Amino acid sequence: MKTLCGVLAVLTAGTAFAADAPSKSMDAVAVHNSHRYIVERTFPPNALASLDAATKARINKINAMFGVKWEASYANADDTKTRCVYEGPSAHA
Repeated sequence: MKTLCGVLAVLTAGTAFAADAPSKSMDAVAVHNSHRYIVERTFPPNALASLDAATKARINKINAMFGVKWEASYANADDTKTRCVYEGPSAHA
């Protein structure tokens, strides 16, 4: 009987909190229409060393105009190749 009461309490509380769930914003809807892409680039030696925060911010601002969002970057040991994960509406973007 205690188990049954406990299960009923959890089910009742779960439905009560479900009513308070946030509604989907336009940002959440846009994410579902996006896809993830991996972009591989090759750089000359020491080219990545010159990237500063201002340059990265400028690139992210340009990407945002096309609906593209950077997620993560991975570089090889000698910093001559990167693989970056982007989210965007199409491969062309």
